[in-house]
Amino acid sequence: MERRNTRRQAGRGRAGRPSLMALALLLVLPLVVRAQDAAEFDYAAQPLRVGVWLDRAADEVYRKGDPLTVGFETNEDAYAVAYRIDTEGRVTVLWPRSRMDDGFVFGGHEYVLPVTGAPQLRVATSEGEGFVQVIVSRYPFDLRALELDFHHERGSTYYDYRVVGDPFLAMNEVNFAVTGLEDAGEYVVTNYASYYVHREVEHPRYLCNQCHFEED
Repeated sequence: MERRNTRRQAGRGRAGRPSLMALALLLVLPLVVRAQDAAEFDYAAQPLRVGVWLDRAADEVYRKGDPLTVGFETNEDAYAVAYRIDTEGRVTVLWPRSRMDDGFVFGGHEYVLPVTGAPQLRVATSEGEGFVQVIVSRYPFDLRALELDFHHERGSTYYDYRVVGDPFLAMNEVNFAVTGLEDAGEYVVTNYASYYVHREVEHPRYLCNQCHFEED
């Protein structure tokens, strides 16, 4: 339980926004570092950082179908990909707005998603735990062949990609799909925020679905 409380607040301050202290101590993990290895990772040695937050404080629980707003900010000009894993394990890219975009962002500028004029982002109608992950690099991303759905993009192809199992291993797999790098520690840093829908749960719904099927 202590581990969950710590990671839920990563990169966020009060009311879902990053405080100056939080920005100074951002949880920035390379793709190859798992949650249990975080204590051995030298965060301060990473010059490139990214903060990510949601529109509610860490102790607030979303109701099913509630609107969701995501914010992120890098400390310098970079390239970013932000994606959401909802409570059903469905993966959706929130930034950039199109797979034809390289994801460039200005350092010190707050990006709020979805962008103005886009459909409202909402949490799923199933209870559980969701995650928002942001990947940042000094090199542009080539997302043209990425088989994930983009929230801001409307096209004829619908992938409906979903993860199963441990969410941190799942994020590593998605990160590999985005970057194409097995060992990206020297090129990419990441940060994430998590949230609950309906009630706090012990594990994501899609982790449980590996073994049983819940009857609705």
